[in-house]
Amino acid sequence: MNVRALHMDLGLDLGDIETNGRRQGRPAAAKGVECGFDGLDRRRHVDVVTDLLLGEKQHAHEWHSSRIRCGRSGTTCDTAQPPEPLPASFPMTASSSAADVRRLVEEADARVRPWVLETPVERSIYLSELTGGEVWLKLDLQQTTGSFKFRGATSKVMSLTDEEFGRGVVTASTGNYALAVGEAMKNRGQRATVYVARTMDPARVALIEAHGIDIVMHGEDPWDAERKARSDAEEKGMVYMSPYNDPEVVGGQGTCGLEIARQVPDLEAVIAACGGGGLITGTAGYLKSVNPAIETIAVSPANSSVLYESVRQGRMLEMESEPTLADTCAGGIDLDTITFEFCRELVDVMAVATESEIADGMRLLFEHHRLVAEGSAALSIAYLVKHAERFRDRCVVAVVCGRNIGADQFREIICSE
Repeated sequence: MNVRALHMDLGLDLGDIETNGRRQGRPAAAKGVECGFDGLDRRRHVDVVTDLLLGEKQHAHEWHSSRIRCGRSGTTCDTAQPPEPLPASFPMTASSSAADVRRLVEEADARVRPWVLETPVERSIYLSELTGGEVWLKLDLQQTTGSFKFRGATSKVMSLTDEEFGRGVVTASTGNYALAVGEAMKNRGQRATVYVARTMDPARVALIEAHGIDIVMHGEDPWDAERKARSDAEEKGMVYMSPYNDPEVVGGQGTCGLEIARQVPDLEAVIAACGGGGLITGTAGYLKSVNPAIETIAVSPANSSVLYESVRQGRMLEMESEPTLADTCAGGIDLDTITFEFCRELVDVMAVATESEIADGMRLLFEHHRLVAEGSAALSIAYLVKHAERFRDRCVVAVVCGRNIGADQFREIICSE
């Protein structure tokens, strides 16, 4: 299915988009997150609360375990020409793939429920007042291992036959999927082997090791680690578990959408982070099977927007990624990923958020909801604040998808202006 052309008018801001024939301008950008603390008092308050919520670094595993590119398809990618400048967002077109995704989600739901939590939704008074709508936060940062990734990992691990499981399981991760696979493997009595980039945050490496996961470090980019994991798995006859390019994983991540449909029956729009696309496509597919009118919005970090730019240009691309606060959404993506077509067909709007917008979203979640959220979890909030006027008189859910961030980094972000 072809993506509709990006509609731009010389009289509009670059972020203006056309949805269902109606042109909508970008609302004024937020001037920053309100703060009730300043100077030393503010830092002291943040230190006390983050100590309570995060605990000391050497005990980081305790507060999580309690809840806690050139691809293989042969597709041609023109990497010689630089991509066009990214607009803030662009519209998509939906199709009947929702029924296929719904089947995957319902099958996954039957597999995972003994282990996967139904995470709560919380009405945001602040964001509801800001938008003039009804805003709910889907708190998937309260999922086991601290992120939505446990849904997809459990779905895949529990789908493996005894023969497959006996050959061993390997995966690659930027952090959250490693924890999720490790915990899911424990539920079947085995350890996981996870490949990670050498540049991974040391606090996250320590957390993964504390969960009893075998780590192999390779390369400077998450995509390097993923390619090495695939190669070694093929050579040794092991099962490689993709964090996104797998129907059982997409179905598992989509159980988040199944829960949202039950919890917020008047839903009109959902916003979720997008890295490899498993969360947004699984969630969007299920919700559109319930009500095709529900608007689905995917938000990627501007510094690592591979799937966003690929869908925008109509083919999977190889792209370099820059460092981002939303590091669990960073890195390259398989050129044959199933999430590419799912995004084209099921996601209504794809957008990007800057690093300052992500940081503002993290501060907002802490200051107004006392939530310790990682950068990827703030992508939905960044979009909601930036486009507040779009959600006037509408019921919207923003998925807050993870909390795995080191104490030092979190303090630095929360205390910065």
